[in-house]
Amino acid sequence: MRNRLNISIRWLTILYSRKFVYTILLLLMISSLFRFYSFLMYKEEKNVFDLLLFSLNDFFHVFFLLSLIYLIGIFPFTAFRSFDHYAMIKLGSRAKWFYTSVISMGIATLLFVLASAFICILESLLTLKFENRWSEYGEAVYHFFLQYNNIKPLTLVLFSLLFLYLFLLTLGITFFVATLIVQNNIIGFIIALGVNGMSMVVYLSKIAFFYRFTFVYHVLLGKMDGSVYSHVIESIMYWGTILALLLCIGMVRGKQMDFHRRRS
Repeated sequence: MRNRLNISIRWLTILYSRKFVYTILLLLMISSLFRFYSFLMYKEEKNVFDLLLFSLNDFFHVFFLLSLIYLIGIFPFTAFRSFDHYAMIKLGSRAKWFYTSVISMGIATLLFVLASAFICILESLLTLKFENRWSEYGEAVYHFFLQYNNIKPLTLVLFSLLFLYLFLLTLGITFFVATLIVQNNIIGFIIALGVNGMSMVVYLSKIAFFYRFTFVYHVLLGKMDGSVYSHVIESIMYWGTILALLLCIGMVRGKQMDFHRRRS
């Protein structure tokens, strides 16, 4: 396990140059600044947790901007390099190489989510208070949600960060597995965008039967009107099932494909 983790960390240092990281961070800051400006337009009393929930539970920000920036950010994972050959030899099998790639993507996704939250916090240092209580803004926006739940803002923020992480990781592994299947990075990117797009279409169309099976339903906790804890359990099972299915497909495909013929 330690050997696999060491390779995962080395994988990250090889795949990501400083310029690439700075570009992703710049895109995150620009999108976050637009959200921060929109948030400050509300006149009610607000705090840092309100800003985080405002960003983490906004449909457009999460499913258009963050998901697109994230997919661009993990694009290097889908490019087969000489280091992949080294990792395969070091690990002894393609299955282990696949799981090491997934671990690397999991680390990169975690850093992406933490960076998104950290940027929000930095923006609010001089303007908002760090108070773990529902402000005037929070009580007004989440009035129906709070009727069913006795929950602190920090707890809801942590749950929201967890499901943002699981959503992005699922999207990233979808991209990775699709690329393994079609052996083309661009088509894999389009497939991942398509999967995310279908979830958004169902959400916007309000088709009741399919609604509970969409990514949107299991990410935007602030849109709920029932028990948050039962929803959290349901969502963990939802993401776990999808991730397990993707990992099985990816492992089977990884054992079969000819990496020397892979196209970018």
